[in-house]
Amino acid sequence: MSVENIQCFNATTKKGGAISINPLLSQSFFIESPISGINIIDGANNETGQGELVFVNSPPRISWKDKNGEAGSAIEIIDKQKVIVHAASGGHLFLSINKDDFPSGQSVSTSVNVGDIERNLHDDITPLEALNGNTDYSCFYLKNTAPVSSENNNIEYNVRIWIEQQSEGDSESQIGLDPRLTGTYEAELLQSDDIAPVDVVFHNTATEESSLLIGEIPPQEHAVVWLKRSIPAANRLAHDESIGLRYSSFD
Repeated sequence: MSVENIQCFNATTKKGGAISINPLLSQSFFIESPISGINIIDGANNETGQGELVFVNSPPRISWKDKNGEAGSAIEIIDKQKVIVHAASGGHLFLSINKDDFPSGQSVSTSVNVGDIERNLHDDITPLEALNGNTDYSCFYLKNTAPVSSENNNIEYNVRIWIEQQSEGDSESQIGLDPRLTGTYEAELLQSDDIAPVDVVFHNTATEESSLLIGEIPPQEHAVVWLKRSIPAANRLAHDESIGLRYSSFD
């Protein structure tokens, strides 16, 4: 399974519009002493707090462990430009690699402070919405960030997406795909976030088996994914109204 070139991006507004330059990150990462040639693009499911990233030469490989966890299997990175490295806990980092800048020493390690961030795909639930109930919509982009290649070898195949975790409150989220699937188009811009996007069908998707199939995403193209949040009347508000999204692909 590969998601090395797939990345989420915000739309210019929560109600749709053009793709923005802002990646939709899952967690925040502060590297105390960066390792030359290795940069963190994103990561997910890591325990917050201080983890450790380790680089070893001959052959170049890297491993990761999050707070209070164990390191996962080291990943060889000599011929890669992007790589996902896992901790034994299941958390992972998405890294960009430049082998020309690797450290000359045999082994280098650094501390990485992991934090949670608010992605704010939806507005906060207001007290009135919690009382009366509401349904709202928002969208984001799933883009293949790989460069266009004459060999056409950067296509991501069999791209799927699903909601792995619902919020802790009573609200329920579903996902749907823009019927145009992949391309360089702009998402529909809704006049209001309580108006459903045209021709988008929403589904409950809790596992990869029930996920939505996007299919192929060529380099520098994207799919638009819509979220529908249903808030029942007399809603039980939760401290954490976030949801967990996951996607997979094969290259």
